Amino acid sequence: TGYAGSVWVDKNGNRMCDETTADSKVKSDTWTNAEDNIVYVLISEKMINKDATILMGAMGAAAPANKGWDRFYELVEEGKYIIKADTIDELAEKMGAKNLAATLTQYNADCQAGTDSSFGRTQNLVAFDEGPFYAIYTVPYVLMSAGGPRINGSGELVREDGTVIKGAYLTGEIIGSANIGGRTTIGGIGHGMATTWSIIAAENAYARALEMSK
Repeated sequence: TGYAGSVWVDKNGNRMCDETTADSKVKSDTWTNAEDNIVYVLISEKMINKDATILMGAMGAAAPANKGWDRFYELVEEGKYIIKADTIDELAEKMGAKNLAATLTQYNADCQAGTDSSFGRTQNLVAFDEGPFYAIYTVPYVLMSAGGPRINGSGELVREDGTVIKGAYLTGEIIGSANIGGRTTIGGIGHGMATTWSIIAAENAYARALEMSK
């Protein structure tokens, strides 16, 4: 969803937010509030070619020879989850998105002006002025918990007023990533976070138990 230059629209072709600054909460709200919880991520072939060049140069030998797009184009051919069209009007027709043409016409004008009149987007303002264009069908999914109870540096449960519940230690998925990443979910830290806080909580619980046994 965070692909450089991409735009998100609902099934009717309406944008819903500044795609470049959306944290996990904004993303969740976007998909939750979209009709039927369906959001299309729009990109163009020009964006793909530009980004692939940047990635290949930055990653060198670590980048796959096919630039990693084989599976993408396989899905395009299947035509189920990625819609391809040479023009915006054709894309709108294939999506059944009645407002898409107007949305992208306004967005392209905003890109030319350097100001997003709808949501104030300032980063990666890339016009959809050259096809082919792609609409990627997406629905909500669960990655990991973003919220959860607050804990302190010892792994102890903290009340809303900031006071600590002594002897109540938390770890694992229940604490969520908000204790580290705030409103942004950071994929890939779940297991490490669970392991780290398990050690911290266990060490402090053990120390507390020893102190209380004296």
